[in-house]
Amino acid sequence: MLASTGPRAGASLRRAARTLLCGLAVASAPLLALSATGCKRGPAMQKVEAPAAGVTLKYDFTPGTRYRGHVERSETLQFVAMPVNITRSIKFDVTLTVRGKDPSNGGNLLTAKISNVDIVWGMPPQSPVGVSEIKAFAIQNLNNSEVNFNVDDNGKVVYMPKIPADVSPELTAAIQQALDALEFSFYEVPNRPLKIGESWDEDKQRGRKGKLGRYIEGTLTTTVEGLYKLDSGLEVAQLESKETEIETTTAKSGSHEVKREGKAESLFATAEGYLRERTSDYTTFDTGNSTTFTKVRVSWSKTGAAQVQAPTAVETQTISDPCNPDYVGPEECQADGATETQNISDPCNPDYVGPEECKADASPDAEAAPGGNEP
Repeated sequence: MLASTGPRAGASLRRAARTLLCGLAVASAPLLALSATGCKRGPAMQKVEAPAAGVTLKYDFTPGTRYRGHVERSETLQFVAMPVNITRSIKFDVTLTVRGKDPSNGGNLLTAKISNVDIVWGMPPQSPVGVSEIKAFAIQNLNNSEVNFNVDDNGKVVYMPKIPADVSPELTAAIQQALDALEFSFYEVPNRPLKIGESWDEDKQRGRKGKLGRYIEGTLTTTVEGLYKLDSGLEVAQLESKETEIETTTAKSGSHEVKREGKAESLFATAEGYLRERTSDYTTFDTGNSTTFTKVRVSWSKTGAAQVQAPTAVETQTISDPCNPDYVGPEECQADGATETQNISDPCNPDYVGPEECKADASPDAEAAPGGNEP
């Protein structure tokens, strides 16, 4: 157990924690999308008439784009065989940067950096695990950590780091909170305009069925409830969703299944292209063991984009006039466009260029010798 581990075990746990924190960072990034304010229907939102063609939901994954968010996740566990409830919570800030397309894992590569981690962790009575040590490990390894994960253009998470198998169950639970929160921070949106009142289904599946580890499958149904404008002027589509999911954990000793049901309310910034806020409440049923009530709040804001280096000028271009100030090339500009070769043959012409010299008042008679043709 964590409270009684020796130096070698502690070092192993720290290494595992660093890896698992990757998952957390990943999760944390998107979930921030709604915690700060929650979705409001009050004076802060003014209803807007939706376009006749419908509302388009599209994420802005332009390389260099940055988002900042805050995540809050809490859960209360009710055990069948115990008279007490256990409460756990985690809060953190996240900075998310879009890196660009990733051919290795697919979709868009995102980097999440988490900070200001705060954990409140409850354990069952007479638990041999040290709660304060678990909290210290989690905070130490999560603060200022960076995690890379991948999301496709429609908002589907296509790659996320996994928690190592050698991480203690207690520490895994803390990290899993962050990972789960991430799943509630991205919606997979359709590639078409949506009318007010229209719904769409997302089939969720993670892991490998029948293999060791976690396998999750379920359905998320989302409805566009309306189009609104916030006090800040940001236009958002209000979304409401319902979800059912079954999670199966398979170990060498056998499989264990739990069922999850929940609902969420979100605000999607239609013009800016991101999930502005989301609040969700769901219940997990572990038949015969426990029931868990979970709340997730995430809030996002768009903070701008990284500087993109301008393309370097090339030596060849479509400007052929050497006197053009934007011309790049070997030719030299000559005033009035004069060149060494031209069709002006009169040496007295001011634009003449050549070896001949101009002779003033030159005429055929002037060529005669002085004193010729005397009378």
